[in-house]
Amino acid sequence: MCGITGYLSFKVTPDQLDLSVRLLEHRGPDASGTFSDPESGVGLGHRRLAVLDTGAAANQPMASSNGRYVIVFNGEIYNFKELRKELDGPFKTQSDTEVLLAAFAKWGETLPRKLHGMFAFAVWDRQEKRLFLCRDRVGIKPLYVGQWGHGICFASEIKAVRALMPAVTVSQHSLAGFLRFGFVPDHQTAFHEISSLPPGHYAFIDDQGLKMERYWTFSTSEISRPVFSANEAEEMFIHLLTASVKERLISDVPLGTFLSGGVDSSLVTAIARQEANAPVKTFSIGFEEQAYNELPFASRVAGLLDTDHTEWVITEKDAREELLHAMDHFDQPFADSSALPVMIISRMARKEVTVVLAGDGGDELFMGYGRFQWMQRLNNPLVWPVRWLIADMVRRANRGMRSRAELFRAKDRLTQASHIFASEQAFYKQKDILEMTGCDLLEMERNMMKPYGTLPPLMQQFAFEFSHYLPEDLLVKVDMMSMRSGLEIRVPFLDHRMVEWAVNLPARYKINAQHILKWLPKKALCRYLPEDLVFRKKQGFSIPLAKWLRRDLAFLLHDHLSDAQLKKWPEMHTEPVRHSLQAFQAGDDSQCHRLWSAILLSRFLSEHS
Repeated sequence: MCGITGYLSFKVTPDQLDLSVRLLEHRGPDASGTFSDPESGVGLGHRRLAVLDTGAAANQPMASSNGRYVIVFNGEIYNFKELRKELDGPFKTQSDTEVLLAAFAKWGETLPRKLHGMFAFAVWDRQEKRLFLCRDRVGIKPLYVGQWGHGICFASEIKAVRALMPAVTVSQHSLAGFLRFGFVPDHQTAFHEISSLPPGHYAFIDDQGLKMERYWTFSTSEISRPVFSANEAEEMFIHLLTASVKERLISDVPLGTFLSGGVDSSLVTAIARQEANAPVKTFSIGFEEQAYNELPFASRVAGLLDTDHTEWVITEKDAREELLHAMDHFDQPFADSSALPVMIISRMARKEVTVVLAGDGGDELFMGYGRFQWMQRLNNPLVWPVRWLIADMVRRANRGMRSRAELFRAKDRLTQASHIFASEQAFYKQKDILEMTGCDLLEMERNMMKPYGTLPPLMQQFAFEFSHYLPEDLLVKVDMMSMRSGLEIRVPFLDHRMVEWAVNLPARYKINAQHILKWLPKKALCRYLPEDLVFRKKQGFSIPLAKWLRRDLAFLLHDHLSDAQLKKWPEMHTEPVRHSLQAFQAGDDSQCHRLWSAILLSRFLSEHS
């Protein structure tokens, strides 16, 4: 895994490229390099984390044998050995980068469909005078693009993009989206001039600008729904996941797994242990607060699977000292507070291994969130027509259920998936955001869901989780927090063949007749672990934020949400923030996510006002 950067512009200086590369040093501590072609206005930069063929010959930027193409690449191509057999040699290294470069020279823009892996790469064609950018199907690896009047640039992180650009401007609409979802949605960033190349896309850049094409989408696999029994489905699932884990065990450096004790990480660890035929290193993290602590479950799973297990406990002192450092690393407002445990466990694991397998993606593919059950309830023919009446009844009946009442207030069927997500996560309501920012997000949410409007309700919820929450929150968090310590994380559930199969899997194998979420993976896990562990109540990967904001992190409320600070927010009305703060101080813990997002927004605005 690595960090990449580059530009096509006559206005970017060598010093700017060097700075951009330095800002990515944490992503690749093993080597760095740059390439420039001043006559064409092109520069490429790279920081390397050596995982395959750790020798210097595999460093980047790397040029093709005839000198026509130059590549910078972040990620792993798991089928590079198979591709290599289809290509003309000779090859000078054992790296996937050299194979990727030769494959692009042969197949051009049709190459991405042939790749198995996670990747973001750029290729400069010295003959055609154009750049090719590409991002993997699911968005595991990041790729940000900056555009201004005199050029286009790209990098693995926003900070490295900004180093190549003139001044950027803050997007009020993006900040409104952040307040709604806890992340900047729709493949945008907090800055007008910078966006994310969407998953499953490639782009050509030349002196005429940027032209983007989509080469993959999960919906293209929905041709017909196969009919098979539950046992057949389980066998197919195990076969696909085993093949995916096996591919991701290939490494020239030490490797382990993250183990929470939940279904997905336990499955990945069990199969890794089985395929390695030896104890694997496992890493777990927990909290002093038992309601948030999964370490007893992780420890039990580790014992049953006979792993070489290490675990850590996060304290309030850790939160006070490190939480803001974690959140500031994202270069824009980002409210997923579980970034803290991901950062700490990545840093600790990096002392022993360079690569980790993790269970991310299982909840999205196999409907592991309660939001999927809410979608079922909301689309009951008896509920939908009177949903607003039900919301009022729930709200009046029980003060503690007020946040649940909001789930029934979807404006229309097209935006119900995004509404359920935002309501269940307890971020700001659309009307509050309109008051705060002047931005009406209803049209944005409709546009986000329009490509999936003809899908059944459960698949619409899947589409939002998979197309937005997964690549714009979860995978961003995993990449940024792991690469902060130079740790590579691989995610077997997100192999594109698993994704395409899971999309076609009948819903009854994801939520069964007894309303058990993620039923098929749980059934499969019973091969390795006892049922009481497999079917325990889902705990989720979160932190005791409300408690910490009342104690060791209470200073954040004063430092960032006092009346004096809120008056400094440019072009924003902050009354909804004040209401949330008053409710929290009166004992309403459900306000903590709104306040957390407001704290992060306040910090961002202080820096960029």
